[in-house]
Amino acid sequence: MDKLLNAAYNGVVRVTFNHYRTGEELTANLTLKATPTFIKQRNDSSYLAFYDVVDMRWQSIDVNTIVNWEVIDG
Repeated sequence: MDKLLNAAYNGVVRVTFNHYRTGEELTANLTLKATPTFIKQRNDSSYLAFYDVVDMRWQSIDVNTIVNWEVIDG
């Protein structure tokens, strides 16, 4: 999770994950850089909070549901 968090603190990452309840695969463009509210994340947490740059809202993701991620800006 260190690499994902570092990438999100430095730019935007596209994260693919499964919905915690339905299992539906979802994709979101997320960041922790210059967000409206700064939240320091812990790499040993079971949930991470990111700012969704498309929907302009905070979103928490269960780390066990993350399928893939990639840097798209930063």
